[in-house]
Amino acid sequence: MALAKHPIVDQYDISTVHSVFSGAAPLDGETADAAGRRIHARVMQGYGLTETSPVTHAVPHTRHDMPLSSVGCALPNTLTKLVDPDTGEEITEVDENGQTRAGEVWIKGPQVMLGYLNKPDATAHAIDADGFFHTGDVATYNEGGWFTVVDRVKELIKYHGYQVPPAELEALAWATRRWRMSR
Repeated sequence: MALAKHPIVDQYDISTVHSVFSGAAPLDGETADAAGRRIHARVMQGYGLTETSPVTHAVPHTRHDMPLSSVGCALPNTLTKLVDPDTGEEITEVDENGQTRAGEVWIKGPQVMLGYLNKPDATAHAIDADGFFHTGDVATYNEGGWFTVVDRVKELIKYHGYQVPPAELEALAWATRRWRMSR
């Protein structure tokens, strides 16, 4: 956000910066685009957790087809699946746009922790018998090979059988406010 909007950025020569990699916090496509346009650099992001020290997904510098909101594709030797938090079923079906519905991100790979020190119950809750770490994050998958994190499992709102991420409601509220202010 600071690269996109803070006035101090204009006080520095950052003309040699060609790429910016964002991680550790969600980055929406609109902010990534604004920052990239302002500093004339490509903005990419990745994904990881403390338990996956440190990264599991990233946008490769050679892939220009991934949307700015994407956290990229799984790193080598990393398996990722999306699982319906209510049924436990793996989500694999893509819609007419080539995208799955949202599901919890489960990850298996060499970077996933072995477990929480001296906490076997917490470990058993976080890592299943097949070795998949249940992240608690909710994402979609695009058949182009990328994932987009949309929310957290604990924050999902369930309405008439649909899972509605609060981030979607916030985006809609923000768009509505901008529309009203433009009138």
